[in-house]
Amino acid sequence: MKLLSWNIQWGRGMDGQVNISRILRTIHQLGDFDVICLQEVAVNFSGLPGKPK
Repeated sequence: MKLLSWNIQWGRGMDGQVNISRILRTIHQLGDFDVICLQEVAVNFSGLPGKPK
């Protein structure tokens, strides 16, 4: 079984931009996982830094 556990910090990258699509592309590039666990997934928290894409 292949497992990926990743703290995505509400989708914010090192460049400060929030981009969930970029995270999903990276996960697909890393491999084919049976289980993917994403921590710090946030929705509708406008006070978090970063501009959503």
